[in-house]
Amino acid sequence: MRTKAIIFDLDGTLLDTLFDIANCTNMTLEAFGYPGHPVAAYKKFIGEGVTRLLERALLPVTVTLDEYQRLLARFTMHYREHGSDHACLYPGIAGLLDDLQARQIQCNILSNKPHPLTQAIVQELLSSWDFTTVLGQRDEVPRKPDPAAVFEIMARSDVDTTEYMFVGDTVTDHETARAAGIRSVSVLWGFQESGELQAAGASVLLQSPMELLQQL
Repeated sequence: MRTKAIIFDLDGTLLDTLFDIANCTNMTLEAFGYPGHPVAAYKKFIGEGVTRLLERALLPVTVTLDEYQRLLARFTMHYREHGSDHACLYPGIAGLLDDLQARQIQCNILSNKPHPLTQAIVQELLSSWDFTTVLGQRDEVPRKPDPAAVFEIMARSDVDTTEYMFVGDTVTDHETARAAGIRSVSVLWGFQESGELQAAGASVLLQSPMELLQQL
C-alpha cells in the first residue's frame, strides 16, 4: 500500500458548506450596510481562510482594522449559529470514509476555517469516523498553502512522510501538498474548476469519492 495516511481539506472536499458560508457572510455584510453576493460567487471567495473570504466579499471596499475585527466577530457569531444549517457530506463521502477506516488508513483534516469552527462542524457532521488530527486555522500557525500545519499533523503520527496524501478541492490545497512534499489529489465536486486546478499543476483529478481508493 502506497498510502497509510490522508490529510483531507474540509469545505468543498468532505462537506458541502457553500450555502451556509455564503449565507453567514451575506448576513455579516448586510449588517454593516454592504451588499451581499449570490451563493455561486462564494466558490471564488472560499479556500484561504476567513480573512481572505471577507476581503474578497468586500471588494472593492477596504475597511479599517477596527471594522474588520467587528466584521469578523459578527461572521463568527453567525457561523456558530448557522454554519451547519444546510451543510452535509457530499454524496459518496460516507462510503469512502467507511472503506478507509476498514483499511486502517489514518485520516486527518486540515482546514483554513478557524479552528474552533472546524472542530465544531467536524464533531457535528463527521463524528461517526475517527480522525487522528483535526486542525483549523490558528493565529499562531500560517494558513494553507504554508505547509506548517501539515508538518504538525505528520509529527503526531508514526506514518512516514512518503506514505501521506493530501486531498482537497482547491489550488490552495494542491499547493499545500506540493509545499509539504506529499502526494496531491484534487476533487472536482468542490469549489474550484478543473481548468484552474490543472493550470496550477494538479494532475490527479477525481470525479467521485470512491475513485480515491484507486490512488492508494
